[in-house]
Amino acid sequence: MIDTIGENIARFQPDAAPEAIHAAAVAAGAFQLIAQLGGFDARVGDGGAALSAGQRQRIGLARALFGEESAGAGAAGAGAAAPACARPMHFWCLRM
Repeated sequence: MIDTIGENIARFQPDAAPEAIHAAAVAAGAFQLIAQLGGFDARVGDGGAALSAGQRQRIGLARALFGEESAGAGAAGAGAAAPACARPMHFWCLRM
């Protein structure tokens, strides 16, 4: 099974909003990496075989953040401050 980066981030949900996939990639710091790999439609081989361990980790972090309101436009899009660090010890609190 060879899937795209976007499908992987979206946890293979067929109705996933492209905006949510994009937001998760940005929150994980993976957007530039994904662009270099050919974008969200790039196929990366079975189990991510074409990716390095670090690239798989970064995309895995985006997958973990997918659907998190603070990773996307959820609360921030409504004009409120995004609670990015409201919960302790989450990776997006450690952005560089």
